[in-house]
Amino acid sequence: MKHLFASCLILGISSATLSSCGFQPVYGNADALSGPIAINQIDGRIGHRLRQELARTLRSGLPGVSEGAFLTVTASESIQRLNLQANASVSRTTIVAAANYTLRDADGQTLLFGKVKTQTDYDVAVSEYGDIALQTDARERVALLLARRLQEQLTLDASSARQTAQMKKAEELNQDIPLEKTIEEELNELDRIR
Repeated sequence: MKHLFASCLILGISSATLSSCGFQPVYGNADALSGPIAINQIDGRIGHRLRQELARTLRSGLPGVSEGAFLTVTASESIQRLNLQANASVSRTTIVAAANYTLRDADGQTLLFGKVKTQTDYDVAVSEYGDIALQTDARERVALLLARRLQEQLTLDASSARQTAQMKKAEELNQDIPLEKTIEEELNELDRIR
């Protein structure tokens, strides 16, 4: 019983000290849920990096999107070996990444949806370990490029949707306002004022 109490006490103290020093889990990004747009978990290594970058770039929100919205993204990547040499070896590799996204408001209604795609290339190294390092670096770059492309597309779509909504509202307002006075009526009114 004493060992159980001591274990609980040590666990409680260590939890308190870890949280006070700013400890955060490696794959648990609380920032992705704390901004004006919550970003749901994205599977895979590329998804983790994509989510981190989106949380950073979307921290200030999107035009016309109210707080409480959430973004759902599914990401995929593929590796394409290119440029066969005379001895049938590969000299260049392309990593292609794509993401389908859906932005919903706090009530769950779809605001925006679409797909973005990007790619990056790297030269194949002579050694196996060099190729792994280059591939890891290329995956990091493609995740950042995909996040940038997704953020730009979301901003563009949100701005377009906001502008369309403003134009519809202006049309509705213009229908309620009577037509302006004719030139003759304004001239007559000016004559009366004089």
